[in-house]
Amino acid sequence: MGGYAWRHASAVYAVQFSPDGKTALSSSWDQTIKIWDLATGDEVSTLARHGGPVRTARFLGDGSRLLSGSDDKMLRVWDLSSGAVLRRLEGHTNGVLDVAVSRDGKRALSLSDEGDTRDDRKVRFWNLESGKLLRTLETPEYAVKSIALSPDGKRAITASCGERNTLWDLATGDALATLPGHLETVHAVAFSPDGTRAITAGFDRKVLLWDLPVSGKGDGSAVIVRTIEGHEKDVGCVSFSPDGKRALSGSEDETIRLWDLESGKELGPSRGHRACVASVAISPDGKHVLTGSRDKTARLWDTAGVESQTFTGHAGTVCAVAFETNQRGLLYTIATGCRDEVLRGWWWGSAPGEDDCLHVSGPPRKGSNPASPPDSNVVMAKSAKLRREIALLTRPNESDVFFLDFQVNAPARPMSGHKGVISSAVSLDGSAALTGSSDGTIKLWDLADGTCSETLHGHEQGVWALAFSPDGELALSGDATGAVKLWDIETRTLRKTFAAHTDAVRAFAFSPDSKRALSGAHDRTIRLWDTATGDLLDTIDLRSSTDHVRALAFSPDGSFFVAGTSRGLALRVDFKPEKK
Repeated sequence: MGGYAWRHASAVYAVQFSPDGKTALSSSWDQTIKIWDLATGDEVSTLARHGGPVRTARFLGDGSRLLSGSDDKMLRVWDLSSGAVLRRLEGHTNGVLDVAVSRDGKRALSLSDEGDTRDDRKVRFWNLESGKLLRTLETPEYAVKSIALSPDGKRAITASCGERNTLWDLATGDALATLPGHLETVHAVAFSPDGTRAITAGFDRKVLLWDLPVSGKGDGSAVIVRTIEGHEKDVGCVSFSPDGKRALSGSEDETIRLWDLESGKELGPSRGHRACVASVAISPDGKHVLTGSRDKTARLWDTAGVESQTFTGHAGTVCAVAFETNQRGLLYTIATGCRDEVLRGWWWGSAPGEDDCLHVSGPPRKGSNPASPPDSNVVMAKSAKLRREIALLTRPNESDVFFLDFQVNAPARPMSGHKGVISSAVSLDGSAALTGSSDGTIKLWDLADGTCSETLHGHEQGVWALAFSPDGELALSGDATGAVKLWDIETRTLRKTFAAHTDAVRAFAFSPDSKRALSGAHDRTIRLWDTATGDLLDTIDLRSSTDHVRALAFSPDGSFFVAGTSRGLALRVDFKPEKK
């Protein structure tokens, strides 16, 4: 499975795999629920009808519907094929904090935020098919923090402070047993897949495994089977594996931990989130883990603790990406915008340690407000002559073109002679460069002496994107109208013009063999081209997202590519093989 970066505009509070394991959901403080395709990493849909943060969401039954709860005090049942709201459940007087659903998707529990209303410290039990409120669980004068519904929908657990954790019979509303053991607030609870066990976790940093009584008879208490410790801060979310043999926990310490419930041994902590882990889920096949965090990301991991690659960290738009071609497996990204014009190096293969392993800053700006600087354009190449990575940096409203040397961070060397430069490209061997202007012209530069060797004409509007082929024989240019032009660099002539996109083209990438090329544009599409014939081979549609593609790069073996986006992400996409 490829690695995908999934981002909301604010904290992610709930994640879940669909029952068939083909999609996943995430809900966020940004008032949306997003559905993701796990095979492609694409955003399938965005559900945005709530009037407040969506704290919780769960798939129902076969995964064709979902239930969500929001700070707007509303529960909504959604049809995922159409995106329509099938039913609205009203009754809570404060925001909905959590929901739990039965395996068949016909019944659900909902929990309201504590708020200031003492009367709303109750758990509601719903028939989702009729929308009828079946029962309200009368908890004593304390606030319920988390809820769980048994797979058969017959029992529930409410988690609260200290020993006030209760197992309920939903047919009668009676309390069957208590779950004493935690000394402080319990923030998370989950039933095992067969409903005979439960796990709880909370502020005391402990995860407790319980044997639940079959009926209300006995001593009125569940039995602690195992006490698991390892987290350094409050544990806020838990989940069982599908076979019930393992458990997953997420914490304020920014880690997720996988536990063997038979031995109590930790199978490995996983770090990667940069804020509290707010939600966790294990895929139906037990091989992958989905986590959501207040760092605004949802991340995909395998159960060995290896994170599918999520490249975040820039404060501004990721405007350029490039792969190092040696065996180190190093991926470069660079971002521009407020306080971030920094090159970063990332390990995309087997990580040697640090995720973010390199920083190089661009030269100071001239006459611009540092609080809101205009976007720069940065292109990168590995110079065979210099035997290291170099870059060309251009800025709107500045006439100079700068060189950056990433290995020695040498002072930038300026060139002059092209007004209104808004795009640039460097040949792979570092011997030539292209710059594109807002007046539609393209200049070809000799980097040995910094002179302009040719001015190319053909675009009627500003040239926003440029790229050399790896062999240096071809170049692509794209303008504000969406047109793409293919140039012969040796003869300085135009080979083809493609009416490629419906909006400004912002990025190109050639495949390692120069036979294919990618183009990305403001129309939120990425297109794959045959450079010999000009045929369109494939289109990747991103129009369900608000992201614009700003940078593209093929991997050295051509099996996948990385796209840099306007919202600060570097996204990996595995390639479909070229059709014969």
